[in-house]
Amino acid sequence: MSSVGGKVSLVGAGPGDPMLITLRAASILARADVIVYDRLANPVLLDHCRRDAERVFVGKEAHHHAVPQAEINRMLVEFASRGLHVCRLKGGDPFVFGRGGEEAQALSAAGIEWEYVPGISSAIAAPGYAGIPVTHRTHGSAFAVVTGHHDPARGFEVSRWAVRPEPRSTLVILMGAERLNALVDELLTGGWAPETPAALVSRGTLPSQKVLQGTLRDLPEQVRAVTGGRPATLSPATLIVGEVAGLSSELAWHRPGSLHQRRIVVTRPESQAQPLVNELESRGAVVLSLPLIRLRAVEPFELETLQQHWDWVVFTSANAVRFLREQLRACCLDIRSLPATARIAAIGRETARVADDVGLRVSFVPNQMNSEGLLREFPEPVARLKILLPRAREGRDLLAREWGARGAVVGVLPTYETVELPPTEQQIGSVILEPAADAVVLASGSAVRALAASLTAEQRAMLRVACIGDTTGREARRLGFGDLAIAEDPSPAGVAAALEGLLAVEQNGGTGPPEGPKGE
Repeated sequence: MSSVGGKVSLVGAGPGDPMLITLRAASILARADVIVYDRLANPVLLDHCRRDAERVFVGKEAHHHAVPQAEINRMLVEFASRGLHVCRLKGGDPFVFGRGGEEAQALSAAGIEWEYVPGISSAIAAPGYAGIPVTHRTHGSAFAVVTGHHDPARGFEVSRWAVRPEPRSTLVILMGAERLNALVDELLTGGWAPETPAALVSRGTLPSQKVLQGTLRDLPEQVRAVTGGRPATLSPATLIVGEVAGLSSELAWHRPGSLHQRRIVVTRPESQAQPLVNELESRGAVVLSLPLIRLRAVEPFELETLQQHWDWVVFTSANAVRFLREQLRACCLDIRSLPATARIAAIGRETARVADDVGLRVSFVPNQMNSEGLLREFPEPVARLKILLPRAREGRDLLAREWGARGAVVGVLPTYETVELPPTEQQIGSVILEPAADAVVLASGSAVRALAASLTAEQRAMLRVACIGDTTGREARRLGFGDLAIAEDPSPAGVAAALEGLLAVEQNGGTGPPEGPKGE
């Protein structure tokens, strides 16, 4: 970390979709010592951060401030005074109702260097993602952006804009869902016509975006019907009033994702689940975390085995790559120092990607991404070859057994082991059963067994599961999970595709899950 020259970057996180962050913002996230972030900054953006960066959540929402603004100001000054580079990550744009101006004043008063990095404001992005241009040559020649929050000392911010509305003007009201009825009453009292087009965009730019369109007269009733009288459940939301709001139906282009509002339970360890979570959320899923296993390094590590002569090192999982790298680091060695004579094989594209990320050059990946594919498609006869298998301690013995029978010398190097974490009755009830999950993702036989131990036979038969790999699928069938799909491609996109296929059966009126791979 820096020792002198502390600095604060006031960075806009954008309107919600993590792909809408600027290159400048991503660069600062990758370099900052400390990240101070709020509730409206998509947590996926923290993937850009350095692994050793300190992360401080100061989230705010209506009626509850996790950290008061004065304390945030003090915190920024203190971090920077210690010579640290601080990224103050704020939803939308820091200077558009983000209180970035107050933070800038506090920093200036303390003599702290700071900079402003603009973000895309939800005031423009949320209407645009709903097919509403805030300006239009015919329908909207000017627009105003105001806050829907209530300041008792000043009344509603919208009040001054409610009186004598200009023709073809547009009013964009941020943070107005909870006070929608009062805001609409204020506008109608001020002179806006009841038939003025109006739209409410909830969670704009995200896959879970919802758009309610109508007029000032009927929009509150629409919101009441959708939320059961609890409009705050649509927060964060943007209210658009004016002729342009009537264009939403004609110009709607942002479609719900293929897994829109599906409740998907991800059972991978949290440290490894994020890429899959990101993929599922990008397709509109509501993702719930329920880790069913914990991975830990094998002790003692058999370094001598690795240092022998090997013709091939075959990785059968991305975890084997990760844990081997960590085991070697503990020995003050680099994974790139694997025996120079050895070529590298990976069971699938995801494992190959992880190997490439740590500096290994993968020579072979089978088209059929499982142990059977490795056996069938291996690029040379294995007789008299020396093949090393870094893997889980409880890993499948098929490769060692078959290659050994063909004359290869096969070494097994356990790098990690799996500890099952059977869920509690409360977790099963709240995450899987009530309300019912649409599907559960199972990545290993250990995860299958941990879940099966907490469910009745009837519950297992009714639960939809997506299994990563044939081995996991076989274990799921053995333990009575009857409605399942196999993701032969273990990448996040491959798992998402398997889920789409599994859930499409129900949508299309089918009677069962897709068939598993031939020969199972």
